[in-house]
Amino acid sequence: MNLTKIALPLVLKAGAEIKPMQHGIIADIKEDDTPVTAADYRSQEILSQLEGITKTPFLGEESSPALYKEKLALYKKLGEAWSVDPIDGTKHFANGEDSYAISVGYIKDGRPVFGVVYAPALNRLFMAEEGKGAWELNPDTLQRTKLSLLRNPTQENITLYLSDSEFSKSTEYPYMLQILKDRGYKIGDNRITTCGSFALKAALVAAGEADVYMALSSMNKRTGIIKQTKEWDSAAAQIIAKEAGGLLTDCKGRTITYGKDNPENTFGAFVSNNKANHEKYLNYFLGSHNVEDFLLR
Repeated sequence: MNLTKIALPLVLKAGAEIKPMQHGIIADIKEDDTPVTAADYRSQEILSQLEGITKTPFLGEESSPALYKEKLALYKKLGEAWSVDPIDGTKHFANGEDSYAISVGYIKDGRPVFGVVYAPALNRLFMAEEGKGAWELNPDTLQRTKLSLLRNPTQENITLYLSDSEFSKSTEYPYMLQILKDRGYKIGDNRITTCGSFALKAALVAAGEADVYMALSSMNKRTGIIKQTKEWDSAAAQIIAKEAGGLLTDCKGRTITYGKDNPENTFGAFVSNNKANHEKYLNYFLGSHNVEDFLLR
């Protein structure tokens, strides 16, 4: 089964359709305090065609709980499924910003083996397949450039991609700011770039545009809601990072597995550009912290 030929046309079609929907769109708030728009549903409608083509279940973020449970049960029988976020970074999409992406992963026996991350507004398209490498593609010509830039900075020069919500809302998410402060980073630091989509940040790290991206699972001190990444956020990004020579684990350094009954990545995600440095970076930023404390109010 040629996953590239199957997935790319639908990903590009979804991107082309949602891009003009962005202006003036209104977001609703779901029970988990995350936004959703008509564009999320349209993107998922297009991408769900993957299931019919490949005869493998579609695990989409915007599926109803009952449908998701049904498809998950089918995955457990077949051992393969699509794990899809039709718009990763919906808040940024609804705000008219460019840092949103479509994230399409294919999982097999608990691990991602194929992934596509597409940021239509930025014209950035990333793809990887297990054992075949990771690439950035020109969305118009599909010309490929292999991702192979492995960075090896000194500790004081480690560059980061971060979630703008965690970084800027220090009263609601104090842990991130404390971690950065402990290592000499501050607001306005030129070693830090903030961005919306989880999958896009991870892909940009894989491409060598930064060394590390960490997404904490942490309690919002104002609302009491835990901010966590989900399987559909990380599936495509994980295989792209791996095939580019990097690594994506949780914030305890453990491999994230897929097709769980609960799709939450309990202890967040930590992405590095160079797998040889992953443990060193993880210990540098998080080694003196108990990541389980981040979940406490």
